[in-house]
Amino acid sequence: MKFQAQFTQNFYSKTKKQEVTIMSLAKVIEVISEGKTMEEAVKNAVKEASETVHNIRSVYCENIQGLVENNEVIKFRVNAKITFVLD
Repeated sequence: MKFQAQFTQNFYSKTKKQEVTIMSLAKVIEVISEGKTMEEAVKNAVKEASETVHNIRSVYCENIQGLVENNEVIKFRVNAKITFVLD
C-alpha cells in the first residue's frame, strides 16, 4: 500500500511540471456504401459522409460484400467507419 501511494504521488507531481497539450475531439460514424469496385465503394462512403460532416481524417472498412447476379460480381458494398475531428 505504501508503495502504491508513493508512486501515485510522484506521478502526479511529475505531470504538473509538464506542459499541457490540447487534444482534438474525434467522432466516428458508420456509413454503408456501394460501388463497381471496392475502391469506388470506399470513395463513395467518404463522399457521402462529407456532405454532412467536415474534417474527415480516416476511413476504416469493417465489412466488404460482393453482390452477385448470374454468377458474376456486379457491385461491392462496404460498411465504413469514418472518423472526423469536431470543430
